Order: sequence, then structure tokens, then C-alpha cells
Amino acid sequence: MNLITRIRNRVVLFIWKRVPNCVEMARLSSENLDRPLGIKARIQMRFHFLICAWCSRYAAQIGSLRRFVRSSEDRVPEAAGDGLTPDAKHRIKETLISRS
Repeated sequence: MNLITRIRNRVVLFIWKRVPNCVEMARLSSENLDRPLGIKARIQMRFHFLICAWCSRYAAQIGSLRRFVRSSEDRVPEAAGDGLTPDAKHRIKETLISRS
């Protein structure tokens, strides 16, 4: 193993011991969408993303999903406030009774 590889491995190990694990990163990434995180958590996340491509991708994907949902809110009609129509309720009841 050459010197550059050994140094890189030590740096990665040094960072890995000081940042949250991947399970905690998933939680922090989701939480970051709801509210701003503190400076320490944001720095830890940045360093974790440097050494973990999976968590970096996950954070980018949930961010993209959130942006997509927010941008499409105006194109999605409001859900019916009262739920099912009386006719739909009647059809469901009839189907359940016939299967009993």
C-alpha cells in the first residue's frame, strides 16, 4: 500500500469516528427537510457525505422528492373533504355483504 492510500485511509477513519452513522444520517437528512439543523450537525453531515456516497445520494433523492411534491401541489386537485360519496359507500357495502 503506498503512502497516499495509507494517508487517505487514516483520514477516512478519522472522519468516520467523528460523524453520525448511516442510520443517524438518514434521520438527520429527513429532519433537515423539516427544520434547519444546528451548525455541528450540518458540519457532521457534510463530512459524512464526503466519505459515504449512499447517504449523499439518499439526501439528494429525498430533497428532490420534496421539491417535486411542493412544485406539483398547485396542479393536484384538493381531495374531497367529506370522503366517499354516498353512492360509493353503498357500492362498497353491497360488495362486502355479497362476499360474506
